[in-house]
Amino acid sequence: MRNLFVLLLFATLVLQAYGAEKDITDDFRGNWNEAETVVHNADGSITYHSAQWGGMSAWYGSTDWSSYEKIVVEFAAATNVGTQIYIMGTEDIRVFGNAGITSLECTFSGKDLSDVSQVALQTSEASTVYVKRIYLVSSSGGSGGSGSPTGLRTTDAEGYETSWSAVANMRLGWNLGNTLDSNSGDTSSMWIEKWSGRTPTDYETAWGQPVATRELIHMFKEAGFNAIRVPVTWYPHYGNVIVNDLTWDPGTWTGYDINSAWMARVKEVVDYVIDEGMYCILNVHHDTGASSTAWLVADEASYQSAKYRFETLWTKIATEFKDYGDRLLFEGYNEMLDTYDSWCFASFGTSGGYNASVATSAYNAINQYAQSFVNVVRSTGGNNSNRNLIVCTYGACCGEGSWNSHLTEPLTNMKLPADPKADHIIFEVHSYPDISNLNYVKESINTMLSRLTNNLVKKGAPVIFGEWGPSDSNEEAYTNNHDNLLSFARYFVEQAKAAGIGTFYWMGLSEGNDRSVPQWTYEDLKDAIVKGYYGESGYVPTMKGDVNHDKLLNVEDITALVNIIQKRDKAEYGYDYDAADVNSDGEYNVIDVTSLVNLIQGR
Repeated sequence: MRNLFVLLLFATLVLQAYGAEKDITDDFRGNWNEAETVVHNADGSITYHSAQWGGMSAWYGSTDWSSYEKIVVEFAAATNVGTQIYIMGTEDIRVFGNAGITSLECTFSGKDLSDVSQVALQTSEASTVYVKRIYLVSSSGGSGGSGSPTGLRTTDAEGYETSWSAVANMRLGWNLGNTLDSNSGDTSSMWIEKWSGRTPTDYETAWGQPVATRELIHMFKEAGFNAIRVPVTWYPHYGNVIVNDLTWDPGTWTGYDINSAWMARVKEVVDYVIDEGMYCILNVHHDTGASSTAWLVADEASYQSAKYRFETLWTKIATEFKDYGDRLLFEGYNEMLDTYDSWCFASFGTSGGYNASVATSAYNAINQYAQSFVNVVRSTGGNNSNRNLIVCTYGACCGEGSWNSHLTEPLTNMKLPADPKADHIIFEVHSYPDISNLNYVKESINTMLSRLTNNLVKKGAPVIFGEWGPSDSNEEAYTNNHDNLLSFARYFVEQAKAAGIGTFYWMGLSEGNDRSVPQWTYEDLKDAIVKGYYGESGYVPTMKGDVNHDKLLNVEDITALVNIIQKRDKAEYGYDYDAADVNSDGEYNVIDVTSLVNLIQGR
């Protein structure tokens, strides 16, 4: 009993001692200008190569700093140009320091800091700035604020996890592809409908993958993945799809019921993911795309025609899952294309390679679908009132490349849907670059991430790569470009993580019969992805309470847990946030400290 008291007293003293400051250096990952770079050094400092009035930024979406009295930037070397702190939110705040300073602070007296969306460090001229650390000072000694370093769970006023927090906590994601998304894909060759009993298993296995199992999902969980995207194609199971020999005329499509056996199987697979404590993304998949069966088209007239059926589909899906917790996310639609099946940007498939009116109609339609999706899900109530929702850009295009001036239009024309619940929307894009030239693809990744930050994140929502991989198939890339593939995969994850963008690899890691075992098809590719996120040592499965990941339970873990509670943690500390949530309630507080002490004492 005496030892228990000593440990609790130690924890209390540490909690009190660590209340005055909150280090937010690690939050500054973004940059406003493509010519800029933000480099996080091993010692925790930042080297910022700036552009004139560019910006080294931390994006929060919405965070409350009202309990802090000031923000302080400490420089590792004196500045050689004028430097400014710029805080954006309910009330914008700026403070400027002349060249030659070694610190800069901005006090909040009399200012409204209840809704800070973004903070930037700017320079009056292009320069190199060496930042030692950036921190907030509490006005009351408490931890204050609701901003979240990577790995912490932040919630809204009603206790639902925010989109920013969810993206950080997803860590690594994978697509359960060619499974529940399998379909005939051609209105003139509806072969699954013609040659099967149309059971869920007939569809699930139609594209060469076995029936998904809980064991497969568990294998990914044990490897360090914390999110699974479950693509689902709904049209064969929605309403009355009547096939005449091998042909389906969508004009005869009636009814709005979802096949009950199909819905039951979808729920079963979702439960595999949720029961593992992972995040699950459930979407509407090959109801979009370039196939003739795609009934969701990025065109204003097509939107009006499909609007009722689209909204009814989401009403039924959302209602079915309304009681699921916030680790289930909905994605409104997949790669939706215009009437010309244009990839890369809208209207690319037209005869001239670009048509302004076609493009405008396509981008307007994408925003209309996105808004309909948000409106309908919110209207179903329950946990859907606050659930995190995902919307794709046109074609899920990511703005990658420099070969055409229209490539960034899917980003610049995407709107953040109006939502009564702030900080519960996520933007999604896909990326499949050519990896034959490794140096070029790495440069392209850096530019793409900067464009995503500047053109999507700045609109007020985080971003995920819902799909990514090489432009060739995984098998072709692995066979013909093996070393490039591994290097590309690790670099992609490293850079996306640094930019605060989530990653969901498209299939390729466990395929075909390997899924039934289950086992890895390309284990070294899996390892490259895992090391890209967790570092060279890879992922070590969680032991509850082992916050500092040293395989021991002791006072050092209490200190680490208190750091997390007080938001004094940094990415380089390597804390295990699953381990820190000792009582598995999704929060970090004194109850976890007590539970950890009990574990240390063998109680």
